[in-house]
Amino acid sequence: GTLRLYDNDFQAVLSSPPDGKVAVAVPQALFNKSVVDELRATMDLAGILVLTIGDTPTAYSPDEKTPQSFMAKIRGQNLHEWNLQGHVDPIIHQRYGFGIVVTDKQGSEEVYEK
Repeated sequence: GTLRLYDNDFQAVLSSPPDGKVAVAVPQALFNKSVVDELRATMDLAGILVLTIGDTPTAYSPDEKTPQSFMAKIRGQNLHEWNLQGHVDPIIHQRYGFGIVVTDKQGSEEVYEK
């Protein structure tokens, strides 16, 4: 397989994806559902490494603005948005046919060095 770094020059990764399965390393600041969807549409993903190095988001939540909102809807209750960094279509509820792994700082530095 191939490992590609998806960072500042991400258009190059998308415009010329390698043949076969590919794992993509993505800095934490760029990791979100839109990026995952774009990668899935362009290449045959084997997995994603989320790198915890460089700029990190000031606030991020992979869950909804109102976690378990389906229960409030069933009960006829008003929705309270208590997770302000949440998303309408959160990544946490998605099912992918590959793994998504967060690396520690040392592992992230090793990926950048190679």
